[in-house]
Amino acid sequence: MGNEHVTLKEKERVNADLQRRINALSAEKREANEKLAKLQADLDRELVAQRSREGEFDRLRMEFQAIELVLQQELFQAREELEKKGSELAKKDSELHAAFQGLKVVSRLAEGDKAELDCGRGSPYRVRTTSSCVS
Repeated sequence: MGNEHVTLKEKERVNADLQRRINALSAEKREANEKLAKLQADLDRELVAQRSREGEFDRLRMEFQAIELVLQQELFQAREELEKKGSELAKKDSELHAAFQGLKVVSRLAEGDKAELDCGRGSPYRVRTTSSCVS
């Protein structure tokens, strides 16, 4: 009976050790599950934040594209206006150049020929050049 008593005491001790180990492992498992749940919650929050950032990025990209389109249209219109004004300026420049050439001709006539109206003979139709009067 003594051996059975030791064996029973030994079994109780082993059972108590096993129960402590089970309790310790259960506590570790609980802590690991809590950490896992916290990490999962953090991951879920990060995924929500990432989706929010992606949504914001998409919104900003669309806004940028809309602004870019408007600016391209404005640039195209500005180019057209500049080309139109350039054509108008070229036309005016040509007109001014022709007028200036006409003035140069008139100036040369006035300077070069020393033309005078009415040769002193009373006729408004006669022009006197440097050498003689002609009708």
